[in-house]
Amino acid sequence: MRVNPLVVLLFNLLLPVAVMFPGNRFQHLFFLSFASFILLLLRRGRRLALFLCVYAVFLAASRVSLWHPGFAGGFFSVFFYISMQFIPCLMMASVLIGDYSPGELISALQPLHLPRSFVVSLVIVLRYIPTFRREFGYIRESMRLRGVPYSVRRPVQSFEFFLVPQLFRCALLADEITAAGLTKGITHPGRRSSYYDVRMQWSDYALCAALFLGTGVLILWR
Repeated sequence: MRVNPLVVLLFNLLLPVAVMFPGNRFQHLFFLSFASFILLLLRRGRRLALFLCVYAVFLAASRVSLWHPGFAGGFFSVFFYISMQFIPCLMMASVLIGDYSPGELISALQPLHLPRSFVVSLVIVLRYIPTFRREFGYIRESMRLRGVPYSVRRPVQSFEFFLVPQLFRCALLADEITAAGLTKGITHPGRRSSYYDVRMQWSDYALCAALFLGTGVLILWR
């Protein structure tokens, strides 16, 4: 089953708003269950298990931090608790990054009549995350072949070794993306045609209705 990217974007917009109005202990459980259900629909069980393991580690760390009184214990407890709140958002963001092509994302956002510059920028940001991870691996391999030291004991120097090549790669990738966009007619003022048929189905409307209803009830029900 395919889930429309607009459902995923709607989830990532509603969750931060709902976090600003806490008070119901079932609110976080609802968002975690909804994100887990989406991953199960997409048959991403391994990814779901990974996120649930990370969630369990953060939950255990937050409980352990409560046993240590003082500023350090309270700080780490709040840090782990806030991180847990946004794990469902990361779960859904992984769907946008790993399961949809740029063409599908642009086609899904086109019916919203958003500014084209905003849509293209959003898609580039989402698609650059796996590219950044791949470039990070290339830089690390180049450092190893050249014998450049990388140590956590010198974090500033090690960060510089990664940052400078990454900036140069960003400049090159920006030129390549610009050329690709011009080739595909991104500056054409007319309506963009697409190979992908990304339309809202009845299942997508049902997911949106459940998301709106659940969020509204949990915000109002204290």
